[in-house]
Amino acid sequence: MDRPPLVRPPGAGPADPHQVHLTLASGGGVWVSWATGDGSVGGGDRPPPRLASVVQFGQSAAGLGRTARGASETYTQAFPGGESYTSPRLHHVHLSAADLEASGKEGAAARAVFYRVGDPGPGGAWSPVRAFTPPPRAGLGAYPVRLAVLGDLGQTHNSSTTLDHLTAAARGEPAAGAAVGGAGGGGVAAASTTTTTAAPTPPPAQAVFYLGDMTYADDYNPDGTLRAWPAPPLPYTPSYGPKWDAWGRFTEGLFSAVPAVTTAGNHEIETDAAGRSFQAWRARYKSGPGKGPAALASTAPLYGSVDVGPVHIISLNTYAPWDPASAQRAWLEADLRGVDRSATPWVFVLMHAPWYSSYASHYRELECMRLDLEGVLAAGSVDAVFSGHVHAYERTSRVLDGVPQPDVGGCAPRYVVAGDGGNLERLYTVFTSGPGPAACPPAAAADECGQAEAAAAAADPANNPPFCDATQPRWSMLRQPAYGFGMLDVLSPTRARWSWYANVDGRVRLADSAEWSRDEACLSAAGRAAADARAGARGTAPNAAERADAADAAPPPAAGYAPPPPAELPSQLAAAARAGVAPPPP
Repeated sequence: MDRPPLVRPPGAGPADPHQVHLTLASGGGVWVSWATGDGSVGGGDRPPPRLASVVQFGQSAAGLGRTARGASETYTQAFPGGESYTSPRLHHVHLSAADLEASGKEGAAARAVFYRVGDPGPGGAWSPVRAFTPPPRAGLGAYPVRLAVLGDLGQTHNSSTTLDHLTAAARGEPAAGAAVGGAGGGGVAAASTTTTTAAPTPPPAQAVFYLGDMTYADDYNPDGTLRAWPAPPLPYTPSYGPKWDAWGRFTEGLFSAVPAVTTAGNHEIETDAAGRSFQAWRARYKSGPGKGPAALASTAPLYGSVDVGPVHIISLNTYAPWDPASAQRAWLEADLRGVDRSATPWVFVLMHAPWYSSYASHYRELECMRLDLEGVLAAGSVDAVFSGHVHAYERTSRVLDGVPQPDVGGCAPRYVVAGDGGNLERLYTVFTSGPGPAACPPAAAADECGQAEAAAAAADPANNPPFCDATQPRWSMLRQPAYGFGMLDVLSPTRARWSWYANVDGRVRLADSAEWSRDEACLSAAGRAAADARAGARGTAPNAAERADAADAAPPPAAGYAPPPPAELPSQLAAAARAGVAPPPP
C-alpha cells in the first residue's frame, strides 16, 4: 500500500476525486460514486470537509452539457484503543435511465456517456473525463448482452493479474499475453468444450457481477498488521479501513468504465465495537433506487435486483436472515413473481457462499439456506446462480436437491463458483473427493443441516446419500483450482455462452466454456415437473458430452504450503501461518 494506485498520487489535494466507480441502480439508471479527502485511523472521528457532489455528463468529452447532483456521507468503524477508522467523504449521484438515454443514445444504438465528477465551486476540483456505455434498459431485447463475473479479488499480485485481464476483456480491449485453449502451466487444463482457435477481441461488457469479498480489510488489525489465525474471539471484527480506500483506487480502472452489481460476502460484514455491520460496503457501493439526495440510507439494501436489457439479476445476502419468516425470503418470492419473462427472459442470482461445491473448504456451510430456498429458485425458473467464497473455480450441471439434470431438457438452475479473484487467503486445492487431493471435512465444519445429513448417512448409509462422494459428484462439470474470471454472453432469449478464463503464468487462457439453453416450458409447474421426472433417480448423470473430466487435475501446491483444515476461517491464512509461509504482499 505504498504506491499508486493503492495510495493517492503525490500532490493530490483534499478536493480531488478518487475511487470513482459505477453501480447499477434498482429501478434503472446508474449510481456514480467517488471519494474526496482521506480516511483516517485514530483521527478523533473527524470526517473530511464537505464538498458538493456533482456529475457533468454528455455525448463527448468536450460536450458535458448536462449536470446531476447528489449527496455525500461518511462512516466510522469504532474500535477500542483509539484505532477507530473514519472514511473519506463518499459522494453518490444517481443518473436515471432517462438521463442516460438522452446522453448516450444515437437512434437505437447505445454509445458512450462521457462524464466527470467533482465540485464546481470554490475550493473544488474535477476528476479526469471518463466514459462508459450505458447498459440496455430493462426489457430491451438487445442481444448479445455481455456480463463479466468476478469474486474474492483482494489486493495481491494475483489480484492485479486477474484485474488487468478482466479490465481489458470487460472494456473490449485485447488482453496482454492472451492465449486460448489447451492445457497451460500451473496445472490448468482446458475443458473438453473449450475453443482451441484464437478468439477475436470481444465486445465490452455491460456490467460486472461482483460476488462478494472485496478488500479483505478484516484480515488485518485496525493498525494495519496482519491478523494471526486462529484469532481469539472478540465481540467485534477488527478491520483496517484504509484497505477499502486502496481497493477503491485499485479497481477504479474497471468500475469507472463498467457498472457493477455487487453482493456482500463474509468479509463485508465487519461488525465494529458499536455493533454496526456492513458499513463500508453499504456506504460505498449503492444499489437501491435513486430517491433524491436525502435518501442515501435507503440506497444500499442488503439484497435487491436490477435489470440489464433482457436479463434480470437478483443479489441475495447469505449473511442476512433467509428463513421462511424473513424479510429477505418474502422479498425474493415477490421479486420472482414480478419478473416479466417476455421482457427479461433470463434470470440470474448472485450470492456469496455457494450451495453446490465439492471443495473441502466451506463444504455444506449453507446447507440450511439451500434446503430453505432452493425450491424457491427452481419454482422461479432461475437460470443460473453465481457464487464466490470458495477460492477456486467450479461449474455444475443443472441440479436440484443433488440430482443433476441435462442442460437440454432440464429446468433446474446451474451453479458457478468463481471465488478465484486472487486474494491473500490463497487458492483452495483440496476436494472432498478424488481424483487428486481429497479430504472429506469433518461434519462439524458444516452448518446444522449439513451435520444432520452427515449423521443420517452414518446411521443409515443404505438409505441416505454419503456426506462426501467417493468421486467427483455427478453434478460437478468442472472444478479447477486456479485464479481467473468469467464472461457470460447472453445471445438470444434461449441461448447463452459461459466462459471461464484462468491466469496461467501471467497470461489469460480460456479454460472452460459451455453453451447454455433455456426452455420456455420451464416457466410452468408442469414443465418443471416433467424435467424433474426426466432427471430420474439421484445420481443420474448429465449428458456425457457436457462433462469435463479432463480438467479436474489440481495444480501442485506452492513449496512449503500445507493444505488447511476446512473448519478454520480463514483457512488459508491459518495454513500459511503453520507452514511459515508469508502471504503474498498486498
